[in-house]
Parts: sequence; structure tokens; C-alpha cells
Amino acid sequence: MLSDETPAISGKRAVWSRITQGFFGLGSNVVGRKLGGSLKTLAKGPAQQWFPAIDGSLLAWEDTRAGDTNVWARRLGRTPKRLTTGGGEQWLPDVSGNWVAWWDIGSGRRAEQIGLMNVKTGRKMQIKASSFQARLGPPALGPNHVVWYQDNNGDGRGAIMKMRLGSSTENALVADGGPTSPRWEGVAGLPLVDANATYAVYTDERGYVTDVPTSEVGRDVWMVPLARGTPIKVTDNRGDQAWPQLGTGRRAIWLDSAMARTDLVTRIVP
Repeated sequence: MLSDETPAISGKRAVWSRITQGFFGLGSNVVGRKLGGSLKTLAKGPAQQWFPAIDGSLLAWEDTRAGDTNVWARRLGRTPKRLTTGGGEQWLPDVSGNWVAWWDIGSGRRAEQIGLMNVKTGRKMQIKASSFQARLGPPALGPNHVVWYQDNNGDGRGAIMKMRLGSSTENALVADGGPTSPRWEGVAGLPLVDANATYAVYTDERGYVTDVPTSEVGRDVWMVPLARGTPIKVTDNRGDQAWPQLGTGRRAIWLDSAMARTDLVTRIVP
């Protein structure tokens, strides 16, 4: 065993990617345990199974056995099922209730998309970019909504969008091109989001390319109510604040490099 990475948690069950060195090179399976319980392998096969997401008994992960990356899912104790069948790459699944969402970056022949599937009913949905210039970031699922970053014209200043699960009506929590629009300058990945029942958090990248004071260089974390409102900063610091996640209410957690190392930092309110 080389390392344990990309953890996720639901209730008292934690899951993560376990990377090992084998005869044919590196391999990765999804393992997990209930707190205090025994370790179990939850997803395995040829190539890589990693980047898991879990909610209750529903587990989803990235799987590369077909030569590209697809999203697979299973109810714990049941047979795994491949959810994506198109070409290209489907990354970073998230799970809520019966829904699985993923980021579909395509294969170079189509614009980025977000895919969703209700594993109970079999219903599939897509959120599509308006053009090849537009950018869609990885989705996050709350109990009732999917949220994501969207840049409609590819100028690096985008929106934070939401859609109720099962609906097709999209709404902007943070408007594209407004004074608080999240920025992406192409150095780190597209802005990452997370959501719970009442709030969304997201990263905003600035200062890597534009001329701003050194103290403002790097990503910061912002928070906005799902009912809409003025976005507020969770962090305002030098270095990089990235990979935000939400607990209940306004409890946020993120990776922070302000001290010239990577710390795991949490705060209840901005």
C-alpha cells in the first residue's frame, strides 16, 4: 500500500482511494469502513477505481477499466453498475439521495457537460454549455440541488449556478460578469463548489495573472445562500485556499497554504 487519498464521508462511514504498487504498476481500489468497524473493499477491478463519493448506502466513483474514465455506482451490498457509456472523460462524481452527478469533459468533440442520473428511476439529465467558449465546472450535490461554476463566454469571470434535482430550471446564485463573479485565470482548476441544504461554497482565483497586491494572490473561498443573497468571503488570506466542503449550516472546511504548508482549516461563519 502506497497511500490513502480522496476521502469522503457519510454519517459514520468513511470511504477513500487506496493506491497500491503491483506487478503491472500502480493500482487503486475504493475501500471504506464504518467508524470502529473493519475495513472493506467497496470497488475494485482492472485499472483505477478512485475519487469516491457516498451518501447513505449509495457509492459512486471514477473507473478507468474501459481505457477512458467513466462513473460507476452501487448500493452497498449490491452489484456495481456503470452509469456513463459515452466516449471521453467523466470525472469527479458526487452523490445525494438517489442522484449521482459528474463532470463530463468530453473527448474534444463537444463542449463540457454535467451529467446526472437517478439510480432509483433510471432518469438521466444533462446540463450543457451554451457554446465551446463556455466553461462548466465540476458539480456538487446538496440534498435538493445541484450547483456548479459556469462561464458563459469564456472570459474567466463566471457564475455560480443551481438547479433543483429533477428540475430543468437553472438559476444563478452569483451572476456571470457581476462585481462578485468568481474568477478563473487558468492556473489552478476551474472553481470548485460544494453545497448543503442552505448554502453553497466556491473558490475564486485571482492574482496569478492580474496585477493585485501580493496579499491577495491565490484562491479564496466564498459562501452564498441557496436562497440567493450577497456572496461573502469565508477566507481573505495570502496563499491558496482550495477544495472547500460544507458541513451543516455555515461550517466550511478547506485546504489552506497561507503558512507555506498545507493545513486543513475550518470555520463556522465567514
